[in-house]
Amino acid sequence: AVARAEREAASVSAARVAPFVAARPAAIAACVAAMVVACFAIAAPEMAATQWRRFVQPFEDTAPYSLVTILVEPGDARVAYGAGLDILVRTEGPPVERVDLVLRGENGADEVLPMFADGDGDYRTTLASIIAPTHYHVRADAARSQGFHIDVVTVPRLENLRVRIAPPDYTRMAAYEGPLPPDGIAGLLGTQVTVEATSNRPLSGGVMQFVGTSAGDGGADDGASPEPLMLEPLAAGADTVRGSFQIERSGTFELRVIDVAGETSVDAYAGTIVVTEDQRPFVRLLRPKQTSLAVPTAIIPVQWSAEDDFGVAHLTLFRSLNASQWLPLTLPASVPTERQASGMIELPLAAYGLEPGDEISLFVRVEDNDPAGAKGAESNVAKIRIISQAEFDSMMERQYTFEMLASKYRQVQRRLAALKAMNKRLQKNVADRPADAEIDPADREALEALQKRLAKDIEELSALAKVALPFDLDQALTDDLERHIDRLREAAEALDESAGKPSLKSGELAEALADLARQLQDAGEDVAAGIMPPIEHLEAILPLLAAEEAFIELARRQRDLAERIAALEGNQDRDEPARKARFRDLALEQGDIHRRLDDLLTEIEERADQLPDDEKLETLRETAKRFAEDVRDTFVFEDMAEAESWLAGSNAPRAASAAMTAADKLDLFVKKCEGGQGMQGAGCECLGFGPSLAKPMQGTIAQLLARMRGKGNVGSGMTGQGQTGMYGQLPVALGMLGGDGESDDAAGPPGAASAPGGPDRPNTVTAFGPNTSAPTTRHEAPATYRRRVADYFRRLAEDLEENP
Repeated sequence: AVARAEREAASVSAARVAPFVAARPAAIAACVAAMVVACFAIAAPEMAATQWRRFVQPFEDTAPYSLVTILVEPGDARVAYGAGLDILVRTEGPPVERVDLVLRGENGADEVLPMFADGDGDYRTTLASIIAPTHYHVRADAARSQGFHIDVVTVPRLENLRVRIAPPDYTRMAAYEGPLPPDGIAGLLGTQVTVEATSNRPLSGGVMQFVGTSAGDGGADDGASPEPLMLEPLAAGADTVRGSFQIERSGTFELRVIDVAGETSVDAYAGTIVVTEDQRPFVRLLRPKQTSLAVPTAIIPVQWSAEDDFGVAHLTLFRSLNASQWLPLTLPASVPTERQASGMIELPLAAYGLEPGDEISLFVRVEDNDPAGAKGAESNVAKIRIISQAEFDSMMERQYTFEMLASKYRQVQRRLAALKAMNKRLQKNVADRPADAEIDPADREALEALQKRLAKDIEELSALAKVALPFDLDQALTDDLERHIDRLREAAEALDESAGKPSLKSGELAEALADLARQLQDAGEDVAAGIMPPIEHLEAILPLLAAEEAFIELARRQRDLAERIAALEGNQDRDEPARKARFRDLALEQGDIHRRLDDLLTEIEERADQLPDDEKLETLRETAKRFAEDVRDTFVFEDMAEAESWLAGSNAPRAASAAMTAADKLDLFVKKCEGGQGMQGAGCECLGFGPSLAKPMQGTIAQLLARMRGKGNVGSGMTGQGQTGMYGQLPVALGMLGGDGESDDAAGPPGAASAPGGPDRPNTVTAFGPNTSAPTTRHEAPATYRRRVADYFRRLAEDLEENP
């Protein structure tokens, strides 16, 4: 039966079981519905798409369809904690009356913010200080945009970095506090550095990694990786972290902070760490000069100046006699914390039993206060050769040429002026007393002082008149000087006679003082009108004449150099290094002549401008300026520069040709100088004195120039310090010539300075060294700048005269 039933069921067809006619209505309905949906999608695709999204994604925030399209920028966004966000909206379709931004927080509450129109269909608003994630959408009338999400990035951001760099205590330097320096962190070994980093979020710490460091003091990288510096917050939840370290090596660093959530900042502060070096100190031996001469009884001033970048700790003077063992002597220094130290001590040579021919060597050593190990430096060695007093006197008398002549007669002026001032003060006191009254004891004391001073001055001026100087002008003026001394002696005798009366009245004393005042006034006017004009005239023109002599000397040096360069031609077989060294030396010598000639011509122009406004000097002024201008117009400097260039290239023939051309050009001006057409001839022509003084003046000029040539110092400067120091007792004649007429102590001539300790100490003077064309101080600044400074002070003096 079962089998038969199975066979019967298998014979029944599917169409008989489920005929298609029964499913036809449902199929027709489904097709009709699909056609309706398709027609709707074709007619309103945007609406259909919107509805489709809302249908298939029921849990998504899909905005309902609207004729108004709202475009939002930036849509979904990520912002840093506490930062702001600009939201831009553009509407398309029918115009809208209002656009709002709807914010939905984590609690589900909505906050509506109006948006501001920013053009045709554009709207804008700004969300400030976003500190929590939020959702938002934009609505306009009945339309709204889809929803967007704003994520808050909690990674901290570095906002500020401040450092405090405190140098080691021994430097006594103030600590630096402020932003990270542009050049990074720099300091000595042991410098304490404190860093403070500020973020936009509460911080739990920070880390400062040291990268690519190397050992300090220029050492190479030892491969060691320094431990990072961990920074700690100032307080729980603070937005600033701090850390400190000591500078031990150079390198770079990177600093990051970590917030309370454990997030590390993406951005970092990076910079360099540089170990600076404690420089070596520096010391100079100011006196005595490197080459000095002294008599066995002189007192040598040893003056030094030392400095260091952080502090001078120790100063030591080393002495040696005749190349014997160096003996140290600790010098008094400032407090070791001072960066500069200077001072002076005296070496009494008389205590050492020295003799002419002995030689003393000195130098100073300085050490700094570096706690890691003192660094030192030493000055140049100064050598003092001992000479006899006779040799010293001879050298000093050759040194002071014009100063001896001018000082002798200026001293007369100063003494007369001092006597006149004393007499005037006493006259004023006596004038206040009744004429028949006895003189006051104070007036009697002042009268005695005046008498003593007058007698002393007459005695010293008489001795001064007997000092015969080797100049024709001195011999011509000595008679006038003795005549004025005789007048003073007569006035002194008259005053003594009046003062010797037992009952001297104030009126009688006033008459005696008036007579003395007339005598002093007449003597002063005679000296000012008859003696000083030729002296002052010589003083005005002599620097220019000396400059001409210096030019002649430079021309001779150029000719000698050209001949020595020419001797190098054809001498090719010599040792090459020695030949190159000689070329180098000759190039340096040519450059020195070049610079000296340029400075000399500039100085000639300066001296010409400084001549007094006197018609008699106009010819000399014009001659001097024309001389300097003509020398420059010959292009002699270009020839010297060319010779120097060829010497640098070891080209002897071309260098010799250029040097010889320069020498020929200079010789043309030398012939003019020697022929009386130069400044010496113009200087003699402008003297303008009577027959009694014209010839002595010309002879004195020749004698002064001859003395300068004889001592090898034909520079334009007439006084000042040179390269050789001279120490000893001034000759009697020079001591008398240097008196100022107002002190009982005799001083040296111009340029001399008494050694400290009192009038009994030997005077210390400084003389020119060999081949010194001008005082050293004249060459500390370029000649062109000296001229500008001179012009400035000249204009300033004129303004002061007009507006006192």
